[in-house]
Amino acid sequence: MSYTLSSATEADISGIVAVWNSAFWQPGFQAIFPDTPTGREWRAKSFERSMKSPSQHCTQLVMTEDLEDGTRKVVALGRYFRYAEGEFDEDWRTRWEPDVPEDMKVEMLGDVFFDPMARQHRAAMGRRAHWCMSRSTPFFWISLSPPDGANGSSS
Repeated sequence: MSYTLSSATEADISGIVAVWNSAFWQPGFQAIFPDTPTGREWRAKSFERSMKSPSQHCTQLVMTEDLEDGTRKVVALGRYFRYAEGEFDEDWRTRWEPDVPEDMKVEMLGDVFFDPMARQHRAAMGRRAHWCMSRSTPFFWISLSPPDGANGSSS
């Protein structure tokens, strides 16, 4: 079994979503980011958007398991954003898909999740140039199965 660390590509998006869902299976996260078909599609669009938008200055890395049949399986990911001197945008819609599906609440995304992190980020970093791990990335996400009896997907 071997692993490779590389830049993420559009071909990795379904694996990225699976790892994301596996890392954030807890009920509190599920209330904000439901593991539903439309929730998964929203995350896929968000990851694709940051890959295709150079203005986001996003670097997405994946660790893949190189399988015997020549394919690869995403097992971890990290998203890093570069902020230039004086640049800081607190609106989560610049980093994530702004069109939210019906089974997700925009108030939960902004008021409960992204906005408080953005305020803390700005308080800590101000307008200095820096790199930041994605606001919703506590660490390099690693695909783990949820504990027995927990709701959520695993890869």
